[in-house]
Amino acid sequence: MDLVADPSGVHYNSAAWAVSLVAAILSVAGASFVAYFFALVPALRTFPARLNFVLCAIDLVWFSLALLSMLVHAGDAGTTVCTVLGPLYHAASLASIGWTAAIAANLALMVRQVPMDDLKAQSRTWAVAVGAVAVLPPLVLAFGAAWLPGGRGYYEPTPYGTCFVSPRFPVVRLLTQTLPALLTAAFAAGVYARAIATVPNFVPAEQVRRVRRRIASRGAGYVAAFALCWVLAVTEDAVLVSQRGQPGAAVPDWVVIGKALLFFGQGTWDAAVYTVNKQRNVAMRASLQAARSAARRAPFSTCLAPPADSVAGSASARAVASACDAAATATGEATGGKAPIFTVVLTGGPCGGKSSSLEHVTKAFSARGFDVYAGPEVPTIIMQGGGKYPGIDAGELLSQFEIALLQLQEQMEDSFRRIALSTGRPSLVILDRAMPDPGAYISPAQFDEILARIGYSRESIMARYDLVVHLVTAADGALPFYTTSNNAARTESAEEAVRLDRAVEQCYKAHPRQVVVGNEAGFDVKLERVVEAIGSVVSLPGGRA
Repeated sequence: MDLVADPSGVHYNSAAWAVSLVAAILSVAGASFVAYFFALVPALRTFPARLNFVLCAIDLVWFSLALLSMLVHAGDAGTTVCTVLGPLYHAASLASIGWTAAIAANLALMVRQVPMDDLKAQSRTWAVAVGAVAVLPPLVLAFGAAWLPGGRGYYEPTPYGTCFVSPRFPVVRLLTQTLPALLTAAFAAGVYARAIATVPNFVPAEQVRRVRRRIASRGAGYVAAFALCWVLAVTEDAVLVSQRGQPGAAVPDWVVIGKALLFFGQGTWDAAVYTVNKQRNVAMRASLQAARSAARRAPFSTCLAPPADSVAGSASARAVASACDAAATATGEATGGKAPIFTVVLTGGPCGGKSSSLEHVTKAFSARGFDVYAGPEVPTIIMQGGGKYPGIDAGELLSQFEIALLQLQEQMEDSFRRIALSTGRPSLVILDRAMPDPGAYISPAQFDEILARIGYSRESIMARYDLVVHLVTAADGALPFYTTSNNAARTESAEEAVRLDRAVEQCYKAHPRQVVVGNEAGFDVKLERVVEAIGSVVSLPGGRA
C-alpha cells in the first residue's frame, strides 16, 4: 500500500485519503440534503422531531471539518493546523456519539407515554446534558493539555488526512472516542430492547405487536448504522492499544481502507436512516388520514363487521377500526342492530347564537326521537378553567396551547360518539365549534403544522362532521344585539367579531355541507333555519322530515 510522508513526519495512506475524501463529500451531501428537507417541512422543526435532525446537523459540521483537514493536509500544512482543527473535529465526533444516545433516551421516554410537556422537558434536559458531555472532553484536551513535553500535541495528521489524536496516544483515543462509542452502542441497544420488552405495560394489548415492530425497525436502523460506521474505528484503536510500545506497530491496510469508507461515510448512512424513517412516518400518517376519511364515508356495517378478506392486524385494518371506533361513522345506514349517528357543528363568529341554537336543537330533535349530545365550546372550558390565550405572536407557546385545545376537542367529540354508538339508538352529536375553528385565529401555515403534529390534515378533520351550520355573528346584521357580557371568554369588538366570522366561515369552506345562517329575518327564524338545515341531513325516525 502506498504510504506518503507528511512534512510533520507522520505517514498517511494515500488510498485511504482518497476513499475518505469521497466518503466525506458524500456525507456532507447527505447531511445537506436532510438540512434542506428540514427547512422545507415545518413539522420537522418541532420537538421532539428535530432531535433526530440534530444528528445530521452535527454530521454536516463534523464532515465539513474532515473535508477541510483533508484538503489542508493535501496542501502540506501538517501538524500545526491540527492543533486547531483536531479539537474541533474531536468535539464533533463526540457530539455525534452523544446525540445518538440522546435519540435512544428520547425513545425510552416516548414509549412510556410521558405527557408532552414532561417529555419535552426531559428530552431537552437529556439533549443538553449529552451535548455538554460530548463537547467537554475535547475542549479539555485542546486547551488543557494540547501540548506535551517535547513540543508535540495530542493532535496530528492521521493516515486519512484528518486531524485527530495521534496513534502515539492510543489510551487517550480509547477513552475519548472508542469507549464512548461502545457505551453508546450498548446503551442504545439496551434502551430499544427494554422498550420492546415493556411495551405491554404502556399500550393496549391490540397495539402491542404494531408498536413493537415500529420500535424494532427504527431502533435497528439507527443502531445498525451506528455500529457499521464505528466498528472499524473501534478495531483500529484496539489494534493500537494492543501494539502499544511495540516497534513498527501498524494497523492492517484492510482496517484503514474499510474505516475510510464506512467511518467517513457516516453522514450518508445517518441521512439515509433518517430519511427512511421520516418517509415511514409520512406514509403512516397518510394511511391513517385516508382511513379516517374512508371510515366516515363507509356503511355503518363496515365498522361493525369488517370485510372477510381484510388482513387482521394490517395497518389499514387497524386504522379503519380505530377510525370507526373513534368517529362512530355517521352515514345514516342503520345495520347490525345499530342506529345512525350524526355529527353537526354549530360555528360562526362571536355572539352568533350558538349556545341558544344548541338548546333549541336539543329540544327539537329530542322530541323527534333522537338522543342529543351537546358538546360545549372547548375554548370557553379552557378559559374558564384558568387557561390563558398566549397571543398570536407567542410561537411555540401558541402551538402548544392550540394542540392542547385540539386534543381536548377531539377527545370530547370521540367520547360523545362512542357513548352514542354504545346505545344503539339514533343519535345527534351537536358541537359548539369543532377542530377546524382554531384555524381562524392563527396563520394557515402554523395551523397546518399543528395539525400535522397531532396526525391530521385539514381534509381529515373536515371528514369528521356530517354538517356545518355557520351562524353569522350578531355584529353583522344585528349589531344592537351584539354583546360580550354573556361570555367571559369573549372580548372581541364588533369589528373584530365580523372579521373572525369571515375567517371561521373560510375555515369550513371545503366541507361539502356548509350552511350559512344570517340575521336578516330575526333570531327566531334563525333558530328554525338551524333546525331545518339539520333535518335536511339526518334521517328522522318514522320518516318525519
